[in-house]
Amino acid sequence: MDGTFAGDGPGPRCMTPHVKNVILASSDQVAIDAVAAKLMGFDPLSIKFIRLAHDAGLGCGDPHEIEIVGDQETATQNWNFVGPFEKMTFASRMQHQIYWGVHSATSRVVAQDRPRPMGLPRQRAVSRYVLVSHQGPTGDAGSARGRLGPPLSSLGTDHS
Repeated sequence: MDGTFAGDGPGPRCMTPHVKNVILASSDQVAIDAVAAKLMGFDPLSIKFIRLAHDAGLGCGDPHEIEIVGDQETATQNWNFVGPFEKMTFASRMQHQIYWGVHSATSRVVAQDRPRPMGLPRQRAVSRYVLVSHQGPTGDAGSARGRLGPPLSSLGTDHS
């Protein structure tokens, strides 16, 4: 799981990006979600899907029972994220209604009724915009790219 950029707020489209440069790895998917939740400032066992998975024995969701190997300083951080409901925009409220509101079952059926030919090209265009043109937390267009390194296109194709 990468936390190169971690998003706070109503996601996935309206999040506030934060440069964190963290990578988590685990063979226990419940534990990795619990550690990510803890880093974001949430109590993992208060998150329904983590609690259900932990109680069902699918993995460990209790941060006190998870052994952290590697960067111990990063593991103790608290990013103090507020979550999806504190700063909802009009767009995020409408998206929430589509997925979780009273008509959510109908909306999911209607939304998935046929293939969307522009879905993949649109997703690629958005990804390119976010990765290439994103303004970093300091407001300058180069801050995000500078911390990640040069664009892949500049690295060439020599694999020797």
